[in-house]
Amino acid sequence: MESKPSGQINKHCTSHEEAKAKAELIDELTRAVRLQVGGDIDGIRARAYWEARLPEVRLECLAEALTTVLTRLRPRHGDWTCPVCGRK
Repeated sequence: MESKPSGQINKHCTSHEEAKAKAELIDELTRAVRLQVGGDIDGIRARAYWEARLPEVRLECLAEALTTVLTRLRPRHGDWTCPVCGRK
């Protein structure tokens, strides 16, 4: 195996690994949100999961997971108003 000079980083490998880790995290969070929204996990287990997981989670990953699940959920609830901006 060829050694690289100190300080040289294989950026392609690092960015690929980071992208893969980010995608896996978003998938994990999306599954957790779906389980909770769908009633397939009780509140005690959901709270324990979120308390353990959230301190390590990047906000952009959590936002992506929530957006994925909640955007698909919204049409089922008819006349929905955004609590942030007030739009329907």
